[in-house]
Amino acid sequence: MMSDNGHRRPADMSSRDLAVQLGGQVSSLVRDEIALAKAELVTDARQAAMGGGLLSGSAVVGHTAWLTAAAAAVAGLSLVLPVWAAALIVAGVLAVRPWAPSASSNEANYAHGLKRRRHG
Repeated sequence: MMSDNGHRRPADMSSRDLAVQLGGQVSSLVRDEIALAKAELVTDARQAAMGGGLLSGSAVVGHTAWLTAAAAAVAGLSLVLPVWAAALIVAGVLAVRPWAPSASSNEANYAHGLKRRRHG
């Protein structure tokens, strides 16, 4: 007997017909899931690439700002010292004390102490 959509009802099908239909449905489901996974991976890859590009751009801007600040320090010191001496002093300070512009050493020591207390 046929149902309204033109397919046979499962109650009227043999075990072999049901197994064949199940195999076809599982195969179709697996193909659809693989296609969905590929689409999700493409979307994730695009988002990761955009994030990487933004991070690289901000690193370039931050580095340029840091170099500009160093040049301004040299220019300021060159008002009272020869330019070579001002540049040498600024280079020495940057070489001896390479700190991140946004984090003070007290904050870094505090954070390190918190990590040590949690894990030790």
